[in-house]
Amino acid sequence: SLKLGVDESEVVPEASLDWDLGCDPLDIAEIVIDSELEFGIDLPDEVADRFSNQALPSPTVSDLVQAITKEIMAMG
Repeated sequence: SLKLGVDESEVVPEASLDWDLGCDPLDIAEIVIDSELEFGIDLPDEVADRFSNQALPSPTVSDLVQAITKEIMAMG
């Protein structure tokens, strides 16, 4: 939240990464990469692309958490 310049209370599951939290595509790419490094996962390209594709509906914090959780669970 400090990285994005938003208050922690704004980072709620239903918050969209771009509209509500003000992320631009570079911010979103950094969040995806930071998440992969932090959790030792490698999100599939189609999942990572989903978060940076502005033509698709804006992903939410919940969408990102679900994608990360799915990859962690797949690792067993």
